Amino acid sequence: MAETPLAEALGIAPLIAVHIPEMVLDIALWRQRNRYYEIPPLADPLISVHVGGSGRVRYGDGDGWSRRSSTRGTVTFLPPRLATRWQVEEGEVEHLSITLGADSNIRRVVTGVAGCIEVGLPDALNVSLAQAMIEALTGDDTADESGSLFLNSLCETLLRNFVRRRRIRYRGSAVADTSTDPITACTIRAIESRFAESLLVSELSAEAGLSPTYFSEKFKRATGQSPHQYLLRVRIERVCEALKASDMTVADIANNFGFSSQSHLSTVFRKTTGTTPGRYRTHVRGGGARACVKPQDFVLAATTLIANRCIKLKSEANDDGVPKATFHVISLSINSGRNDRS
Repeated sequence: MAETPLAEALGIAPLIAVHIPEMVLDIALWRQRNRYYEIPPLADPLISVHVGGSGRVRYGDGDGWSRRSSTRGTVTFLPPRLATRWQVEEGEVEHLSITLGADSNIRRVVTGVAGCIEVGLPDALNVSLAQAMIEALTGDDTADESGSLFLNSLCETLLRNFVRRRRIRYRGSAVADTSTDPITACTIRAIESRFAESLLVSELSAEAGLSPTYFSEKFKRATGQSPHQYLLRVRIERVCEALKASDMTVADIANNFGFSSQSHLSTVFRKTTGTTPGRYRTHVRGGGARACVKPQDFVLAATTLIANRCIKLKSEANDDGVPKATFHVISLSINSGRNDRS
């Protein structure tokens, strides 16, 4: 079993650990229950996909604990050179970690979007991909070339989807504007990475070394919004993403995204968007009569096609020099539990 950097840091062994030399990364499966642990600054960035268990993992923020936590169906990003502490509570958790080595081609793409920690991001597709990776890791054909190729393709797809979703989250951010001054940019990064916390203007201005009044004026000149307005905008954007991409309940989303209760979220959401969280979820998923195809259905269908040799993989390279897997699909029929004859 390969030794992972995270295992060395924690002093415990994962259930499964695999090193993928072609991609210069380490994959490990962990299972933990009701424990506290600290992770010292790691040399390499890490992505953790929370795939199972009834428990949750809370992130230590300063002297206390963040409201935001990792629950089943979410993804957490831990950048390098950041010491963190965590608490596993309310039962067992199972998560898959991917550590990107220094020479990994995809590492610079992952870390280039934003270098801040992100905890508990809902991502149904990547959770389904991680579950398929676990099946591949525990299968009998892992040592075979076809099994190894399949695992590598799943891992690369997961990482690329993670990068795509991060770019979407930060695309509308003022951080992307090169004219934004460093102090405002730093504040925006703090808001976007800690949006679930009770951020006060007095705290943000103190971190910037400015008076609250001057800080607020400076921030509004750069973004067109007050710090509080910007924070609410980020929260609602993350809520919309969770409603569309996960099966988290509205109550869990409220607790995980900085709202005091489900009714508080519903009030703010309706005031901002003109509709309720439940109606928004129904609308973006195509309505009740035409439920969306679940990501796990796609993974299952893709796995079946690969097994039946209906997909062939071809190695190519992007303009940035990062290898990619191109899937040539002959035919694909996904049974999503509905019978459409229109």
